Amino acid sequence: MLLCGIVDELRRSLRQEDRLSFFFCEAGNKNAESAAAVLRSIIYLLVSQQKTLISKVLQEYKKAGPKLFEGLGAWYALRGIFLSVLPELRREHTEDVTYFVIDALDECGEDLERLVSFISEASGLPGVKWLVTSSRRADVAKHLEVGEARLHQDLDDCTGELTQAINKYIDWHASKLAHGTKDDDLREQICRSLREKARATFRDVTLALAELKAVPTFRLLRSLYRQASDRIQHLDQETRHLCCRVLATVAIAHRPLSLNQSVKEFLSNDRGLFPNGLESEHRRVFMRSLALMEESLHRDMYSLYDFGLLAVDIEVPEPNPLGMVGYACEYWIEHLVASNYCGRDIRDGGALSAFLEMNPWTQTLALSGADLEVVGLVAFSADGAWLAAALKGDCNGKTVQKVRVWDMLTGNNVWTLENASSWVAFPPNHHLLLGTTTGPGEVGFWDLAKGAWNHYIINGLTTDATAFSPDGVWMASADRDCIFIWDWARGNCTLWFRHRWTSCPSSVAYSANGTRLASAHRKELRVWDAQTGSLLRCIDIADATLVAFSPDAAGDRLISASNESLAMWNAETGELVLKSTLSSRAVAISVDGSRLAVAHDGEITAMDSTWTHIRTIHDDNQHVRSLVLSPNGNQIASIGTSGLRLYAATSTDSKVLNVAGDHADKISLIRVSVDGNTAVSVSPGMIRIWDLTRSRRPRHIQEAHSGILDVALPPDGARLVSISSCQDAAIWDTETGTRLQTIPDYGFVASFSPNGADVALLTSTGKLKIWSLAHKKYTRVFEQPTLGKFGSGSVAFAPDGRIATSLGHVIRVWKMFHRLHTQTMVDDATAKALVFSSNGRQLAALYADKIKIWDPERGCCLQTLDVGRYCTNLAAFDAARSWLLTDVGLVLLDEAPAEDGNGRRELPRLRYQGYGVDVESGWVTWDSEKVLWLPLAYRPDSTAVILPTPEALTPSAIVLGCRSGRVVVLRFPTGLLPGLSG
Repeated sequence: MLLCGIVDELRRSLRQEDRLSFFFCEAGNKNAESAAAVLRSIIYLLVSQQKTLISKVLQEYKKAGPKLFEGLGAWYALRGIFLSVLPELRREHTEDVTYFVIDALDECGEDLERLVSFISEASGLPGVKWLVTSSRRADVAKHLEVGEARLHQDLDDCTGELTQAINKYIDWHASKLAHGTKDDDLREQICRSLREKARATFRDVTLALAELKAVPTFRLLRSLYRQASDRIQHLDQETRHLCCRVLATVAIAHRPLSLNQSVKEFLSNDRGLFPNGLESEHRRVFMRSLALMEESLHRDMYSLYDFGLLAVDIEVPEPNPLGMVGYACEYWIEHLVASNYCGRDIRDGGALSAFLEMNPWTQTLALSGADLEVVGLVAFSADGAWLAAALKGDCNGKTVQKVRVWDMLTGNNVWTLENASSWVAFPPNHHLLLGTTTGPGEVGFWDLAKGAWNHYIINGLTTDATAFSPDGVWMASADRDCIFIWDWARGNCTLWFRHRWTSCPSSVAYSANGTRLASAHRKELRVWDAQTGSLLRCIDIADATLVAFSPDAAGDRLISASNESLAMWNAETGELVLKSTLSSRAVAISVDGSRLAVAHDGEITAMDSTWTHIRTIHDDNQHVRSLVLSPNGNQIASIGTSGLRLYAATSTDSKVLNVAGDHADKISLIRVSVDGNTAVSVSPGMIRIWDLTRSRRPRHIQEAHSGILDVALPPDGARLVSISSCQDAAIWDTETGTRLQTIPDYGFVASFSPNGADVALLTSTGKLKIWSLAHKKYTRVFEQPTLGKFGSGSVAFAPDGRIATSLGHVIRVWKMFHRLHTQTMVDDATAKALVFSSNGRQLAALYADKIKIWDPERGCCLQTLDVGRYCTNLAAFDAARSWLLTDVGLVLLDEAPAEDGNGRRELPRLRYQGYGVDVESGWVTWDSEKVLWLPLAYRPDSTAVILPTPEALTPSAIVLGCRSGRVVVLRFPTGLLPGLSG
């Protein structure tokens, strides 16, 4: 948009002898995202301004015809035409200038480097001036270095002018969109919506405008609702009644129907359609639900004749007898409460009383899947990737408490902790540890990475008011007498002091630098020295329910909340700085202090750190007890009688913002070191390194990668070799993620020697090269007879110094130190993976649909097995005990070929021992039997299986490279059947 204005200004100011040619790159448009398209367009504009230049184009066109501008050679042809045209532009003894303007170079995905390099060269020619724009990219900046003849303007240096221009552009378009409606509020709403989506760029404003312009003005927000309401009110009585019933039902239904929140708000206040409001509609649905349940429900709805069955073991009949009445069973109470109905039907002896006495409604709740649990405390992890909630409910007259953990990326319930209750919290800097109450006065920590309880335990701790220090080292808790400071990792109380109050504080909070602690009491706030426990300040206040420090490092501001108001105080002097009369049932402050959320009168108000209004959410979650903000302040969780609701704090809708996965693209490879301590996950543009022994975030390779073909780890996992289609091979330190060495060669597969001292690289020309890490050079090169180039194959080291390759349907074996070729085995396919047995006497080869066991000494095939499931890699081979470790499970090799009825031998199907994974069906298996179904978000594209020890016969863990971009580790107790615990 900015360049459009510049082009218009250039056109108006050009002299008659000057010329202007321009082009706007656009990613996703095949006619506007290549270097050839750029040259083709600017040549066309030049020719249209100076007709004599057409001769240069015709000279080349007569040679190649229409194909001149197509295919791989188009760039070179157009480049030649452009260079031949340039001298013609500069007439002798004139000072004419030709201007070239190219916008959004970064959106030219094809041959960008070639185009930028050409522009850099052409910019030095006399009589030519170039104006180009691009987002920040290192490859563009490298070729367009600023110098004496080149100027550079960063738009970040003129944000004020840019913002002013964007705002004027928005105001102008908003006025046009709202034209004719006489609705100033609509124009302001359009302006706010466009500014929220603009993100300081004209392009985003233009995209948002395109969405709005695709819809007629009368359908915008309230104008649409009002017009629709007016039309319904002018219909005939029968049709009007039907429309109102449908709208009311959709507006008040809990599931599966849903409406935008603004539509619900409009309908609830539309006295034209609903003169008595929606309360009468709630009553109608309640009465209809009651009648439907009385008519449909009876004992033993599924004809089980056995009332001792678990709900999970019950097979739902078809058709489901509860299909038509399930909603009524689950939500009739919500509609009764919302109706505020006090008529005779709900009094003693009325219809409701008779229904509850005689009808087996409660028996159907387990069958219909109704969840009676009520959400208690809720906590986000520090990175926002996890959400934990304490739940409480009634089961057969007994109180049940548990904690659930959800993955915020997929929304899936990942863990349910049965022996946990009442309190949940994630310590800062430990986002994979969840603290929760595990017994009276006891707090335990659940390790999300391992799926097991950590050894950290705190005894004697009260969780009514708690807070972690910003560095995650200390934990403060309070009871009715004292405040305690805990070293929670050791379970020790390092400091305690009396708060000298008759009741337990309702809230405690650390300052941003961790030096001070604040506590909220019934009639005052108190500020303490967190190191000594000394009382620093008392501030009089009525009924404070929450206290928090402002996010600045100085921490000289306190924020307090009560049922009557919000207030900000000077923590040093105790003076009132700011006060809001916004009454609050619940208040939440984000960890970074950038957001504040307040629940009041059926609404949630989101504000920034200066208490400026950001958004109002109309929350139908009745009686909100508490609010929680995600660490970055973008998400709000409300907890009330309707359970847990999630909202976006800044968006115009209520969609929850997702957290990015571990990889943005498909995870193509998972590799695990022999010791099982290090794993590597690979996607086209990223390598992540995982320490499987500790719960910490993965390291990633700092340099940009693309086209990664293979990675390999040595047995100890200390280093990593990466093979790319467009970069030299490299050796990396897996502890730090830094590059150690560069191997000046391309390849498509690599392998470490057993001692980790050498790397074998198989190149596309068929050469096998051995790189020494100690000498930092090639020490051996093996030639293989080949025809053409290759893109697939495999390589493996033997324990005794031999090395094998599979290339072009041939397996070859060499003695590496003697450079002696010892065996050639002609095959019917190229193996995807090779692995020598631990004694080196056998060689396993993996193909698309089978595995072969070879004798590398005699050059013969000993055994052929049907893979039976999708498999891509071989990790280990123990011939003495007849097992082979693949990326999907541990395979037993003791099967002999079977014969069919005609005397022909069939390939024996592989038998998997212990835990494995069937990628195609999405199941974790035990001895080839399906035992654990993987949800769609956890279906893997790549996997690896880990043995706890080299002698083990049962895998202890499976690493999944999920389609959602997550890397997930499933750990299992060794030696136990599925479903048993130890």
